[in-house]
Amino acid sequence: MLPQIFRPDDPALAVALLRERTLELEQLLESLPAETFKADDSLGWVYQFWQAEEKERVLASEDKITGETLPAVTQLFTEHSMKPSSLHNTIGAWAA
Repeated sequence: MLPQIFRPDDPALAVALLRERTLELEQLLESLPAETFKADDSLGWVYQFWQAEEKERVLASEDKITGETLPAVTQLFTEHSMKPSSLHNTIGAWAA
């Protein structure tokens, strides 16, 4: 499942789940609208969802942000509509 995300030789696919869990997950995926998997921003939102708990943990700890914890608090998904203005505002002046 999800061949766009996992290559057939990906180690994540070597993890054996109980058959009941596999069926449960497959049913969950099949219940989602097809547009969910066709949207070009889907993976970005999924990434942010899975990072949300770690981000909250790092921020709540009030410890100094390190190279190890930095991705959890700074790697955010940028919507396509924001990319042109972000690009223009960062390197646009150099390119002009």
